[in-house]
Amino acid sequence: MMNLQEQAPLRGRKILITRAESQAHSLIEALTARGAQCIEFPVLQFSPPRDRGPLLEAIARLCEFHWLIFTSANGVAFFFDAMGGAGRFPSSVRIAVIGTGTEEALRHYGLEASIVPPVFTAEGLLEAFSREEVKGSRILIPRAAEAREVLPLGLRERGAHVEVVEAYRTVKAAPELAPARALLEGGGLDAVIFSSSSTVRYFHDLLGKLVKPFPEKTAILCIGPVTAETAEGLGYHVSGTAALHTMKGLEELCCFFFSNLQKKSGSGEGGPDCGTGGFVL
Repeated sequence: MMNLQEQAPLRGRKILITRAESQAHSLIEALTARGAQCIEFPVLQFSPPRDRGPLLEAIARLCEFHWLIFTSANGVAFFFDAMGGAGRFPSSVRIAVIGTGTEEALRHYGLEASIVPPVFTAEGLLEAFSREEVKGSRILIPRAAEAREVLPLGLRERGAHVEVVEAYRTVKAAPELAPARALLEGGGLDAVIFSSSSTVRYFHDLLGKLVKPFPEKTAILCIGPVTAETAEGLGYHVSGTAALHTMKGLEELCCFFFSNLQKKSGSGEGGPDCGTGGFVL
């Protein structure tokens, strides 16, 4: 009788995880439980702003804002670290978050979001705000130093006064290149997982430029359409994008992708589909 590991749908698959080391544990644990062999290759890490002055000044004026918008769990963590916790959070300020992961991070501080869009992108969050009257509202967005301008521009076009402040920086990490490069060049990797556009760009700078052409048998799996667009723009063929733009969505995408790959090859091995969290591009 086969044990659970032998029945796992990702049995024997070698998957490169590019997520920051501080945040990769849950995904690695989930994929390992499915039978995958995860290779950690953290391409980025998170740091406080070079100058926390603007963030602290905005926090001191927090009661002046009508909305506080978080576009990542990192933004939540760095904001409340600078604030010294949520004990002084004004009840008059409503909070919007980009997705369930950010919502969970917010709940860690005992706060609830008024808006969580069904689509976890800046566009989805902007669409969710279409049901709110934001003209004349003062909105604070603490976020990464480098981020897309879709949300603040869209809110300003609707008459909101938007203040964007740097809450943290995403910087390139220095993982050991040789093992991952050898696996890629030798065709030993089944997939590379990207959880953000930053992971794509830093991976490309660290390793992608060294491995050409990129192995056809190595699938590129992305957390969402923005990340996939970044990868395609750098010349990668994206094999699949998670329907739910979360770590759970990435887990299900891996299962969905490799289960369907097995069906197409007619092997019949590796177990059944384990979710509908992804679609193949």
